[in-house]
Amino acid sequence: MRKVSIRTVEGDIRLARSVANGTTKFPFLGYCADQMARMLEEIKESRKKKEWQYLTDDEIKEIVGSYGNEGGIGGYTRELFNKIEAKIREKNV
Repeated sequence: MRKVSIRTVEGDIRLARSVANGTTKFPFLGYCADQMARMLEEIKESRKKKEWQYLTDDEIKEIVGSYGNEGGIGGYTRELFNKIEAKIREKNV
């Protein structure tokens, strides 16, 4: 399945509404545009509810192993994971 941006869907909704308003040939387009707008709002609302979950030190240790840190993770490892999480968060906003 191909990902579609919210802006693309908003543009499609505007197009469907403008065509529906300008013709009697496609009366169902207005209804379709309303349904698409309703679904888009539900998607936007569900995205707002998600809270970012950070990795714990124990989860990081599971991924990278201890590498002689005797039970803890080093500052560089935590910093690296913080940067990775920040980049992922940025891409998913």
